[in-house]
Amino acid sequence: MTDHLDPIRYRVVRDRWLGYEAQFKVVWWFPLWLQCWGGNTSGSLKAALQVCADHFKQRRNLSRVGQVVAQFSLRELEALPDD
Repeated sequence: MTDHLDPIRYRVVRDRWLGYEAQFKVVWWFPLWLQCWGGNTSGSLKAALQVCADHFKQRRNLSRVGQVVAQFSLRELEALPDD
C-alpha cells in the first residue's frame, strides 16, 4: 500500500463567517484544500480542531488512510482557551 505516501493533512484557517474553518487534503500533490464534510465553520479554534479530529476518526473507520500529520488529543483540545 502507499498509505505512507498519501497522508491526510489537516489545517484550520480563518473564514469570513463564524471564525474558523477545518480543511483537509488527502494527497500532497493535490493543489486544493477541501472543507471537512463539504462545509463547516466554527466559532473557536478549539471547535475547529475538534471538527478535524472527528473527521479523521470517521475517515479512519471507513478505510486505512495512513498517518496523520497533525492529530490533537482530547487533552490538548481541552487545554486550548475558548475564543
